Amino acid sequence: MELTFYDRNGQPYCYCQDDEHLYTFGGLPIAYIYEESIYSFPGRHLGWFVNGWIYDPNGRALLFTEHANGGPGRPGRGGRPGKAGRGGRPGKGGRAGRPGRPGLTASWSNLTAAEFFNHP
Repeated sequence: MELTFYDRNGQPYCYCQDDEHLYTFGGLPIAYIYEESIYSFPGRHLGWFVNGWIYDPNGRALLFTEHANGGPGRPGRGGRPGKAGRGGRPGKGGRAGRPGRPGLTASWSNLTAAEFFNHP
């Protein structure tokens, strides 16, 4: 099932077509999902994917899907842009140890999605 991830303003930020890899709509591979965790391709643990939400390392909501449960109030969702051709995925580095999951809050993260994924 394809998932579109929206930011705190309701703007689509990235998508996942295979239940694992996240891409920007510009085609850039930015991260992947493993169990309940979000990892960068080099293997850094970025945050959590729980109940349709991506949470930052402090348990604050960053992105949501259409069917997300819980979390903070969601804005209306903007229209999904067209997708550029997907870039080749980099190889996956060894995954860093997963830290203990913090309590998930009903507040929004102070990070932008670009800061969270560490890309321009």
